[in-house]
Amino acid sequence: MGFESELIVKQVADFDWVLVAPLQYRGNQDLFEVPTKSRTNFASVPAIFQWVIPRSGRYTRAAVLHDHLWRTGKVSRADADGIFRRAMAELEVPFLRRWLMWAAVRVASLFQSHFRDQPIDIPRVLFLSLIPGSVVENRTRVIAERVAELIAQRGRKLFGELKEQADVDVLTGLFSRRYLDRRLPVELEVSTDRNMPFTVALLDIDHFGAVNKTHGFPTGDKVLNQVAARIRANTRSEDWAARYGGEEICVVMLGASIEVARPALERIRSAVAAETFRTTGGQEIAITVSGGAAERDGDESLLTLMERVSRNLLSAKQGGRNRIVT
Repeated sequence: MGFESELIVKQVADFDWVLVAPLQYRGNQDLFEVPTKSRTNFASVPAIFQWVIPRSGRYTRAAVLHDHLWRTGKVSRADADGIFRRAMAELEVPFLRRWLMWAAVRVASLFQSHFRDQPIDIPRVLFLSLIPGSVVENRTRVIAERVAELIAQRGRKLFGELKEQADVDVLTGLFSRRYLDRRLPVELEVSTDRNMPFTVALLDIDHFGAVNKTHGFPTGDKVLNQVAARIRANTRSEDWAARYGGEEICVVMLGASIEVARPALERIRSAVAAETFRTTGGQEIAITVSGGAAERDGDESLLTLMERVSRNLLSAKQGGRNRIVT
């Protein structure tokens, strides 16, 4: 049993290789072959687990074989994982790494099936994992299986949290530009379908570059965070804001005409002007914002609407700052 050929590959992309000769592995009963021109990335698990299985080492042939068996479905995933574990043992992969790698591929199998929503009694899992087995390998296998199950059951919650973090700007706590770009077209469509007014505003912190240059970036971050807090506190409950870029913040007001939006934006401007801002060294500094806003006109495209918003913001800047132009 074992591998009957060496692994010979040619790199075709940053993380992509093709076999230039077949890779053969003889199991208990069958001969498995990864054919010439098969593509591989040397990884058998999702990206979040690839630290467990680096892309090179004495286990590389086992990883390529396992990847091929998973992709083609020649055997069940449980059998593919078992062949992977046996092949690593035959390649003399160290015991601890072998079981860590096997646990990772079992986690991947669980991710590919379904998530379980039942809560896990973590102390009980850990306690049961310490029950002695007949041999060390069996005990390690039990621990690995239970850790894999634990990670899989927590996976849905983890991915939800990661998605939420990607949608929120870390510095300001507002929505991110990525979220803004994804949601704005949806809001525009809703305004069309329901015949609702739709107003968008861009607020820009006045002389923000000078704040960073004079007092340092930590003070600039502090100012940006404070301004974001004033915006959150003074927008309507149905409105939302996102960091547009740098010191610019976009306020989206679905269902608000420009007549309704203007007083809300003036509240924000006044609140920022009245706020006490201090540098990281405690020095008080004056901060104001300028804003441009526009209401969608009929079936106006999002691009045209945002161009009008930007022009109004520029007019506010050129008109002396600390003002809202609509």
